[in-house]
Amino acid sequence: MALPWALAVLSLLPLLDAQSLACPNFSVPITNASLDQISGKWFYIASAYRFPEYKKEAGKIHASFFYFTPNHTEDTILLREYMTLGDQCFYNSTILKVQRENATLSKSENDREHYGQLVLSKDPKTFMLASFPEDKQNMGLSFFADKPEVTPEQMQQFYDYLTCMGMDKSEVMYSDEKKNLCLPLEKQHDEERKKEKERSETGQSPVAVLCLQAQSLLAKSLSRISGKWFYIASAYRFPEYKKEASKIHASFFYFTPNHMEDTILLREYMTVGDQCFYNSIILKVQRENATLTKSENDTEHFRHLLLPKDPKTFMLASFPEDKQNMGLSIFADKPEVTPEQMEQFYDYLTCMGMDKSEVIYSDEKKNLCLPLEKQHDEERKKEKERSETDTAVD
Repeated sequence: MALPWALAVLSLLPLLDAQSLACPNFSVPITNASLDQISGKWFYIASAYRFPEYKKEAGKIHASFFYFTPNHTEDTILLREYMTLGDQCFYNSTILKVQRENATLSKSENDREHYGQLVLSKDPKTFMLASFPEDKQNMGLSFFADKPEVTPEQMQQFYDYLTCMGMDKSEVMYSDEKKNLCLPLEKQHDEERKKEKERSETGQSPVAVLCLQAQSLLAKSLSRISGKWFYIASAYRFPEYKKEASKIHASFFYFTPNHMEDTILLREYMTVGDQCFYNSIILKVQRENATLTKSENDTEHFRHLLLPKDPKTFMLASFPEDKQNMGLSIFADKPEVTPEQMEQFYDYLTCMGMDKSEVIYSDEKKNLCLPLEKQHDEERKKEKERSETDTAVD
């Protein structure tokens, strides 16, 4: 399940424009060597936040670890993160942009860039990320290491930076590796990537499933799936997908295609339990075989896009040729669908060899994300107004 960025320990929620920290030598331009230094697996150790929302969300995190895969040429970093919240493990992957000169990592959200300041300490086995570094009321700092346990010396470096910023050790929240529930999922992903690599090396390619007819994604196809969509139902046989789908009460999202770059910006709102989660990520489009993909650990993971006759619905298929792990999801432009629209979904399921009894349905009555969506809409409106004002002044 896509992990909501709002809860990510990196805390790249809307931030102030990145600026140099008050303490000297905090901001050092990012080089290829810097990117190599933060490449690989990292563990979240501790953080201190004064911004109320950040502090609240960080307090929910029991344990977290992630992988950074930098791309020197494109100045991006693939983030794959595993996070334990309560009694559940959440996983997310997204692309971060690198601003070398001012030592920041950023992501696009709500049509603007949101920044986090990268802080490289003397110890190459640790690093930090700062938010609102010059705002005494809202500043924050997170600490990461290459192992879940750190030395007293490493921890002291974190405390020194906190003191330099004007924060106190009493504000620190710590992770607890004993509560880490994500190791089984990490192992599963490692095995999947190993199998994918073996298939790639042997030249094996899936045979097209006849009922899931491939169709080239023309510009009009991308325009068709642009806009707001609601998750209606899904059927998964892959155990982890089935487990995660059962946790989703309701979900809706926005697709914003970029025809020139063959990408889609996905902004997703998801209700899980009594919480609303938000995430944004860039999907790549393969037009010829009608697939949407995301990069993960140097491997492309595909979802087959299916466009039924009804332009107000579409579907995504996973592992369509693997009887044990196949899956299919349906989405519509409204939270309620007609019997005819639902029957299209059932027809595709039957064609794949699945049964209606395997379907898990959403429940729009449990949707808790409308307030957050409204907040984001208001933020984008204000940002647009500021942009238009600045342009008029120029």
